[in-house]
Amino acid sequence: MYIHERLNTYVADLRKNEFDVQFYEDVRVSLAQSEADMVKQLTEKAQEPDSVTKQRIKALQELLKPGGG
Repeated sequence: MYIHERLNTYVADLRKNEFDVQFYEDVRVSLAQSEADMVKQLTEKAQEPDSVTKQRIKALQELLKPGGG
């Protein structure tokens, strides 16, 4: 725990005193939108009939049944 705290302090000091940190809001928004689009696409794909997600859920349900697996 001591080492973790010291490392956090060290990194925070580097950020404040050693590096010029620039934050680009447009890049953050673009990355967030890309992630949201990917999640939407994966969610839609998971809902397709006979998707890998549905196959895995069915297999898990079989394993969880009494006497399953």
